[in-house]
Amino acid sequence: MGGPKVIIDPEEGRRLVDEYGREALFLTPVDNKYVMELLKHLGIRDVHDFLDSDKAAMFIRDFKS
Repeated sequence: MGGPKVIIDPEEGRRLVDEYGREALFLTPVDNKYVMELLKHLGIRDVHDFLDSDKAAMFIRDFKS
């Protein structure tokens, strides 16, 4: 079956992520009022709600399958 499919060269991907991070207006999603507004619509009122497994379930992924 071979190894994982490479969509983008890892070094190029790392460079692009680093560049985005340097240019981003917000350091974290919690600093972004638009992200927080979206999360409120999803029933997540503040960062502590991520500790509630029911509210945070949509963000949990199982990569073992």
